[in-house]
Amino acid sequence: MTSLTPPSVHGEALAELYLLDGPVRDYAWGSAELLAELQGRDASGEPEAELWLGSHPGAPSVVHHLGASVPLNTLLAAAPAEALGGCLAAGIDASGDPHSPQLPFLVKLLAAAAPLSIQAHPTVTQAQQGWDAENARGTALDSPERCYKDRNHKPEMLIAITEFSALCGFRDPRDTAGTFRRLGKLQELSADVLTAVTEFSQRLEAGDLSGVFTALLDPEGPWADDTDNRTFATRLLTALCHPDNTDLVATDASLSTAVEIAAHHPDDPGVLVSMLMNRVNLSPGEAIFLGAGVVHAYLSGLGLETMASSDNVLRGGLTPKHINVTELQRVVDFTPTTDPRVHPASRGESEDGARVETFPVPVNDFIVTGIHLASQSTFHLHDAGPRILVCTAGEVRLEASEQSLDLTPGQAAFAPASTRALALADRSAGSAGSTQKPHNAEHPTTAFVIGCPSASR
Repeated sequence: MTSLTPPSVHGEALAELYLLDGPVRDYAWGSAELLAELQGRDASGEPEAELWLGSHPGAPSVVHHLGASVPLNTLLAAAPAEALGGCLAAGIDASGDPHSPQLPFLVKLLAAAAPLSIQAHPTVTQAQQGWDAENARGTALDSPERCYKDRNHKPEMLIAITEFSALCGFRDPRDTAGTFRRLGKLQELSADVLTAVTEFSQRLEAGDLSGVFTALLDPEGPWADDTDNRTFATRLLTALCHPDNTDLVATDASLSTAVEIAAHHPDDPGVLVSMLMNRVNLSPGEAIFLGAGVVHAYLSGLGLETMASSDNVLRGGLTPKHINVTELQRVVDFTPTTDPRVHPASRGESEDGARVETFPVPVNDFIVTGIHLASQSTFHLHDAGPRILVCTAGEVRLEASEQSLDLTPGQAAFAPASTRALALADRSAGSAGSTQKPHNAEHPTTAFVIGCPSASR
């Protein structure tokens, strides 16, 4: 990793603005087009799942400082007071050092062409316990069987840039019991699978959500994915996708979602777990928040994701990655959830011609502000602390006291805490790249500012 001598040694202060060069993760579920379309470039032809914008040591963004390419976490460690002010994240360093000075949040552009894994994230206490337990067992940090990559929690919010679909939290088990009763009406269903499905519908009617969830994902049970045998899951999903059952499937949105997911995972019992979960379809600009323990799986679309700076994921299905059902059970909250949408609080139309809104979340790791600029307008940002700014439509010019930087869709910048004066100006008249259209013709440029709640006014 590139090293950096602290700027004070050179007599140089930090720059006011840094363009972020974020690594792109090529997970198999990633879209080959969505990020490229946002950024107005030719598609690479390969999956581009997540563009990471932040200082998490697992995949830090790179900035240019004093003529060198420097990982952002290295820059922060070299000048923590200037870069972070009082906004520090504890316990996210890959070494487990709770004193490593890093941003308390991580930002991603997430582009899904296929369902992500069924997953949940731990609380801080659960993460620390999991980290310590895996260290005690000698599980290497880069082991594919490692669940805890750091000691932090991972609450997250996603704002849709395109139409976006996700599974979030559990449905009322009595409603899900009806879905399982409909499964029992499938043609081409074997007697032993019918018996199991009937039992599940009865257990769900009685409220045993945890028991059904665990039974479906039990790696030693009859539903487990086994390439050598036609498991219960394989046989049920084969029947579910049979043309003779199309009309029945159409009567239940959860069955329709399961068929959609089964096209990507035809033998995975996680498809059946999806029936226990709420489906949420977001329009551009809508958001969801997922706290610790909320089981979820993103299905498709492009979104701006903000989370506490962590890479702790407990997976239960729909993935070739490591699954640990026991650990997932330890962190999952089986309380049925209502609509997980976050409704932004409008700060109104400013004198600068901008519509400003904040997205309230019940955590202290990040705050997200959406700034929708009218044509040729300028908005003066008064929030303090370190910030990551992401352009999602139009073109925005960031103007500090002695430096400016232009961002087009899919580009991001870092402003250290030492950068006090900062304005955002619409430059969309000269913008050519992105194929993404603004949500509102009166506000052709949109940028999101991610910062620290404790530093914001």
